[in-house]
Amino acid sequence: MRGASGNGRPYRDLILQYIGKGPVRVSRRVVRDTLYRLMPEKLKMSDEEGFLEECERLGFEKGTADSLIQVLELRFGPLANQFRDRILNADVPSMQAWLTRAIKESNLDAVFK
Repeated sequence: MRGASGNGRPYRDLILQYIGKGPVRVSRRVVRDTLYRLMPEKLKMSDEEGFLEECERLGFEKGTADSLIQVLELRFGPLANQFRDRILNADVPSMQAWLTRAIKESNLDAVFK
């Protein structure tokens, strides 16, 4: 697999996105071993740590968004697309603040103020 620049990064980024959207947490060792088996020539030791950190970051973002959506839907019913889109495009600190407000506030508008 070769990306546009020949270094495999476009594929690495796609793999990161896929792993980050998955419902199951995958250990760093499993990700590393699998990727080295599939693309050993594309992954260098100096790049490994950043790659695995990015996998964890994406997974954490996805998990935070999923948790927030679940809490909001349990409290307020199905979410309108505007709220779902806002959550899925937000940074983690914003989602964490909304999650805290979702527990305290009585309506969606107050959660997203």
